[in-house]
Amino acid sequence: MNTILKMINFWAKSNLIRNSMYILLSSFSIAAFGFFFWFIAARYYSPESVGIATVMISLISLVVMISKVGFDQSIIRNISIFDKNIIINTSSIVILFITLMIGSILISYYYYFNDSFQMPIFLYVILLFLFLSSSLLSLYGNFFTAIRNSRLFFIQNFSLNSKIIFIFFLVPFKGYGIFLAYGLSIFLTLTLSYIWIKKLGYRPSISIDRFFLKKTWKYSLLTYIGGLLISVPGLILPVLIINIIGPEESAYFFIVYSIVSLIYVIPNAISISLFVEGSHGESLRESTLKSILINIILISPIVIILVVFGNSILSLFGTEYSTNGYHLLIIMLLSTPFIVVNNIYFAVKKIQNNIGKLVVVYFIGFVTLIISTIVITPKLGIIGVGYSWFLSYGLIFLIIMIIMFKEGQFRHVYRY
Repeated sequence: MNTILKMINFWAKSNLIRNSMYILLSSFSIAAFGFFFWFIAARYYSPESVGIATVMISLISLVVMISKVGFDQSIIRNISIFDKNIIINTSSIVILFITLMIGSILISYYYYFNDSFQMPIFLYVILLFLFLSSSLLSLYGNFFTAIRNSRLFFIQNFSLNSKIIFIFFLVPFKGYGIFLAYGLSIFLTLTLSYIWIKKLGYRPSISIDRFFLKKTWKYSLLTYIGGLLISVPGLILPVLIINIIGPEESAYFFIVYSIVSLIYVIPNAISISLFVEGSHGESLRESTLKSILINIILISPIVIILVVFGNSILSLFGTEYSTNGYHLLIIMLLSTPFIVVNNIYFAVKKIQNNIGKLVVVYFIGFVTLIISTIVITPKLGIIGVGYSWFLSYGLIFLIIMIIMFKEGQFRHVYRY
């Protein structure tokens, strides 16, 4: 009994574990409520309406992803070094400027050159406003994480689920109703986030601190490139597969990848929490070992369940998915230890401000994945994508092990 109480106390007091859990809950709530949102949209709106909404919402996600240019990572890394107001104000202005430029270009393209996607001018204005609001909202979320208040980050993401309530009242607006429901949830959450951030002592100012930019621009850019190399493969592979072996095989991969991605959320959340703790000066060795332990505890049972029941789970989508996707699922599950180690090492290097070499490593892995997929898949079919996935992330893992050996990190675990 004493042992159990000590374990509960350990988990409750650890910032790393507590923040990891809030980040995980945020990711899972977004996925679960997102599925429910589109389920409702499909029931109450026409396929054409859903199609219009997905285009606009996808544009918002794309603009937010591009406009960050690494400042989301720089905020976390420098939160204990620079004044918080300098960090937020400078990052806000830079990100909003980039968002305005990219958003204006996209809207101009759709308004003037894309006849298949036309809508009233006021909706383009709303779309531009949502580009800016979403970018700012994402920035505030990173700030909550950076100050070790992932509870607010979770509440912020949970507030976005208010779109499920709005969508029922906007059915008369057809496809734009889905989009407006999404937009209202962003506006509501941004308002709440601004109130919270003001209570934390934020003083808004239209000013850029050049010293902060000079010290952080290289770090921001490298982490941005590294982050893209990590996230892009899952977006590119369906396109490659559909061109190499057809849309059906692409569908099998997409479903398998969607299932495996739920596991990958865990090492991603824990690596973010590790990054936060290390940026606040916590023991890097202790935090890293905790991160490895949490990953093992959380991921192992899920992997075992998927290995045993994966066939049955895939069959829920149709017998062809279990027939063609199960072996792909197993191979991608075998890559999980590589993903865990690679994510943790990336977080450590971000803390140590030494990621230039690691960006090159991830680029090598990315190129390996693309080339091997193009070469292997025509011969082996969809299972070839699994082998390519395992090969590329295994190669990244192997190079990291070599780097660690040369740096003597197996002896010292991690340098400070």
